[in-house]
Amino acid sequence: MENLFVRILEKTLLILGLIFLVCTIGAAIYAGAGLYPSLIPTPDTSQRVEVQYQPLATRGASHDKAASQAVAAPTSNAPLQGASAVCAAEDRFIGALTNGGMRIDNFEQCGQQKVENANDAAPDREVDYLTAERSWFDSLTADPALKKTIPHKNADEVQKAIESEESRFAKAFSDRVSSDNQRSEDLAMRQEFGKLAAVAAGITAASCFALFLVIAFLIVAVRVERHLRAMAAISGRFGTRTDALDSVK
Repeated sequence: MENLFVRILEKTLLILGLIFLVCTIGAAIYAGAGLYPSLIPTPDTSQRVEVQYQPLATRGASHDKAASQAVAAPTSNAPLQGASAVCAAEDRFIGALTNGGMRIDNFEQCGQQKVENANDAAPDREVDYLTAERSWFDSLTADPALKKTIPHKNADEVQKAIESEESRFAKAFSDRVSSDNQRSEDLAMRQEFGKLAAVAAGITAASCFALFLVIAFLIVAVRVERHLRAMAAISGRFGTRTDALDSVK
């Protein structure tokens, strides 16, 4: 009966050891997977903003379905240079809109106004804003649908068209910046969660491994004790036979 109990105890410890070994391996894998997102660098959205120009032919459709042209905004120009480039792009747009009938009269005043607008719309990204706006108006001027419109001859209509495009661009820029910031915040949150999960999984793996070592030690101890009992029993049997032979003599 005692030997049966020892065998049951040994099998139970063996099963527990396997369970804790699997727990150790699984927790270690999960810890590695949790650390992976934290190895992905968070994108620096302060250095580049891409605004999607929406062609005139798709202005009535949703922006997601529009065949948009990416307008990149590098940060290599100074604000005044960027403002001058925007004014030059607007001048080309006005020329295309009026079939060469109107142009910008005062580029200096236009540049100052553009810098003020950029400061108001994007205080930390004036150059991005201005460069993207220039690209927006260049794309607008090159839009095939613009050539199909009736040339504007009224200065008020031209001003309204420019203000409408400026407003549309400002909204597109703001939406894109908000989207980039939200994406960076989500990634940072996932990285922090991954680190915490990895730490928790690492602690679990260490605990399971420690328990596995304890179980392994107990299994060894039980087997050694069982073998000692067997050896003692064999020694006892041989000892009894020797005593019997001595008594016969």
